[in-house]
Amino acid sequence: MPKYYEDLEPGATRTCGSRTLTRDEIVEFAERFDPQPFHVDEAAAQRSIFGGIVASGLHTMCASMRLYTDDFLDDIALVAGRGLDEVRFPNAVYPGDTLSVRIEGLEKSPSPSDPSWGEADVSLTTVTRDGETVLSLSNVFVVERRPADDSE
Repeated sequence: MPKYYEDLEPGATRTCGSRTLTRDEIVEFAERFDPQPFHVDEAAAQRSIFGGIVASGLHTMCASMRLYTDDFLDDIALVAGRGLDEVRFPNAVYPGDTLSVRIEGLEKSPSPSDPSWGEADVSLTTVTRDGETVLSLSNVFVVERRPADDSE
């Protein structure tokens, strides 16, 4: 049974899985979608401010979204995403870094135009195994309200 709007609580926190990014997948993603030298070329990456190959911020977002989807969004009566706000990459992701996602409910509000759904805002923070933040953002999404005939 999915969780509905009524089940989401501002202030509630959750950790969503973990994933280790390998050098090969970092380079493969970057070659396809963000081919900047510090993502795909070891020599150029060594000369960069990063001192080696780093994951694209877009790759970090995609890996984080997968963890968030598998461990949270798939469990709710999601209608649609409204947007991602305040996206920041405060630190780089290096090959071998293990990422985990922490979420916190920020706020929610019923739809003013349709009583069957509401909006929720969640803070998402991706951290390495050492606790270093590599991504932070806010995700606003639309979620179904509990049907009148659902007794839970």
